Amino acid sequence: MKKFFAFFCAIALLLLPVALFAQAETNTVITTIVGAGFSNYFLSLAALVPLVVLIAAFVNSKLNLSGFLKQLVAWVISIILCFVGWYFNLGVFTGLVWWVVVIYGFAVGLAANGFFDISLIQAILKALKLEKKNE
Repeated sequence: MKKFFAFFCAIALLLLPVALFAQAETNTVITTIVGAGFSNYFLSLAALVPLVVLIAAFVNSKLNLSGFLKQLVAWVISIILCFVGWYFNLGVFTGLVWWVVVIYGFAVGLAANGFFDISLIQAILKALKLEKKNE
């Protein structure tokens, strides 16, 4: 039952942005945002965290992992997803160097595991001058 509840909460977190965008005034905005699909998760590090949590929860439940292995799976998934975004030039990953993508993946994994919140991670990346400037 706990696994079902965790899975349901992860799905709810993933669908929350869709509900927020559904309040837009025109249908073209909704079509543009919802039609973009998977690439919306790469618009910011904060948008990528729920996807990592969902995929990690699914993998952990299928493999019956616990403890540090659960966290390791989330870090590996976050780094892989960051490299997918980098490879396809999605969102914040366009124009980055590969080692910065690894740092971003590790940071997303920390947020997905609940160690840090996303604002603290963005402040650390800004202090290290690794945060990409918004155009």
